[in-house]
Amino acid sequence: MIDCKPVLTIPNVEVRARDTTYSTTDSDGQVIIIKGRTFGVAASVRRNEFNMSICYGLSKSAYVLYFYIIFNLDYNSNVINLNFNRISSETKLSIRSVPNAINELIEKKVIYKTYKQSIYVVNPKCITNCSVVDFEKSYTDFSNRYIAEYNSNNELIYKEILE
Repeated sequence: MIDCKPVLTIPNVEVRARDTTYSTTDSDGQVIIIKGRTFGVAASVRRNEFNMSICYGLSKSAYVLYFYIIFNLDYNSNVINLNFNRISSETKLSIRSVPNAINELIEKKVIYKTYKQSIYVVNPKCITNCSVVDFEKSYTDFSNRYIAEYNSNNELIYKEILE
C-alpha cells in the first residue's frame, strides 16, 4: 500500500464538490429526503460527457484496467500503484497487454504517469472514491501549495510554490 496523502492535482482539472440528494420511503409510506455523501467499497465512475466519451471507446484490456482501478483505488485518494504482475494476476490480462492498456488510459487522460515507477494519478473527472467535499478540499489545498507540471518524459512532477 502506498501513502495516499496528499491528493495530487492535475493541470487544468478542477474538482467541484456538491451534495448528493437521495430519497427513500419509510415503512409508513413517508418519503424521506437524505442529503449527503456515499461511501462504498468500490470507487465511483463520474457521470459526465468527458468520461462517457472515454469509456465507450476503450479497448477490452483498457476497459478491464479501468475497472481494476475502480476496485483498487484507496478511499480519499487519486493515487494508484499499477503493478503489471499484480494486474495480470488479478484480471487475467496477459502481461503484454497491461502496458498497452496503461498507455491507452494515459492517452485518454484517465490516468497520469508520475516520475515514480508504477505510480499514477487518477483523473478525478473519471473515477473517484471519496467524500467529494473532503476530496475537493484536499485537492484545492494541494494545488494551492504545489504547481503540477510535466517533465521532459511527460510525467507529472510537483513544484512547491514559494511565497
